[in-house]
Amino acid sequence: MHKITDYDKRILHEIVSLTEAHNGRPPSLAEITLALGYPNSSRGNIQKQLVKLRPTYVDWGEGSRTLHVTQPGRAVLEIPISKDNDGFPIPDTVLTLIASGLTSLLADVSKGQPFHAPFPDAWQRGINMLAAECFLRNVDPPGHLHAAFELCRMPLKEWPVRFSLPSLLLDEALLDENNQPTSLCREYALTRCDAEQEACQKIMVAVLGDARHSRIPDAYVSFRQFLIEHPVVTEEELLEKSFDPQVGTLGSHFIDLYERVPNSFFEADKVLLCGFCGWTLQRTRGRLCCGDDRCRVLTGDFIQISIKTKKGSPGKLFRVRPAIRRYVVAPGIYEIGLKNRLEEMGIIVQLWPGFDAYDLQIFFSDDSVWAVDVKDWKFPHLLASHLTPLDDRGNLQWQRSFYAIPDQRIQEYHGYLDILQNAAAGNNFSVLSINDLIEEIHKYKERLHQ
Repeated sequence: MHKITDYDKRILHEIVSLTEAHNGRPPSLAEITLALGYPNSSRGNIQKQLVKLRPTYVDWGEGSRTLHVTQPGRAVLEIPISKDNDGFPIPDTVLTLIASGLTSLLADVSKGQPFHAPFPDAWQRGINMLAAECFLRNVDPPGHLHAAFELCRMPLKEWPVRFSLPSLLLDEALLDENNQPTSLCREYALTRCDAEQEACQKIMVAVLGDARHSRIPDAYVSFRQFLIEHPVVTEEELLEKSFDPQVGTLGSHFIDLYERVPNSFFEADKVLLCGFCGWTLQRTRGRLCCGDDRCRVLTGDFIQISIKTKKGSPGKLFRVRPAIRRYVVAPGIYEIGLKNRLEEMGIIVQLWPGFDAYDLQIFFSDDSVWAVDVKDWKFPHLLASHLTPLDDRGNLQWQRSFYAIPDQRIQEYHGYLDILQNAAAGNNFSVLSINDLIEEIHKYKERLHQ
């Protein structure tokens, strides 16, 4: 066993302090290094020391931000330890695995397949880890699949084990009332593998592959923009766009990204469309529902933003597949919206440069270039590990780079930007709201014309 030193105690103390300061969110290596008063370049030395302290005094899981001080580590710091069996929190790696497994299980159900063994590896590993943690605390784990699903419908704070997470996350469940993955579930799954996102990626990777092979970046932009702006189309519109010279050979992929609108969505000779994302709405138990509950929030229960309609008959209307709606259309609305607002200011903007290396490339009259990637996540703690430096190779070079967050997300979660800005400390990009980014661009443009 590694013999603990005063230097080790300082590291342990900073881990505990930073975790408490951020409402239970474990710190990153960069945050620990800065808190100790060392330059960012010293992270490697801190990492080596943590490896020596593991697993006796510290430990971490597969996911991001899972570093925590163990009970022996807390004892070294003379921090009182709860005597309850469930007092010590477990790594949220368990949640990452269960969430990833849930998306796979429910993706199969959406295709008409019943639950059956063997279950997805992530699900099985997550449930096994949860069971082991329950046994250590002398509490009963979920004994079968339906019991596990029932647990996933409960807020995390009601689970038989305790997680070291901010209270806003603990108030959330992994499944909603319709047995669909919640935002928390999907964002945890994204740190490993969301089955719906994986399905979306497979399709879009094929499109990107063809676009790169044919060297037609403009066609890729037209193709992606059409998906975002036309989530529901008639059969005639779909065929016409498939042969549009603007998308070239990529048009053959449209048939893989659209599906027929189910008959149950029709009301007489039309379907109702969401006022935010433009996808099909369905009445369920007297309420209108879109692809996920986020649209309900953004439209004020589909009242504050008017519902649209699309005329057509069963078998003649098509909509983008659910995975495309969630991972291309929904975020794309912010990307195209930002582009349009900047172009109204006279700014030159390129969408998805370098075959989607990032979202927007912004050009100024002094030949400087800014790069922007838009991120629409509910929980900043889970987004933090996905913020990495943007590509600046070749024609993608930039002078400033940004991650832009929809303003609604920031208004809904107190301290949203603080969490991300702390995580991004020492990096060569800034994190701010979309409106603040527009103001920053406006100020820079004004300075150029003085």
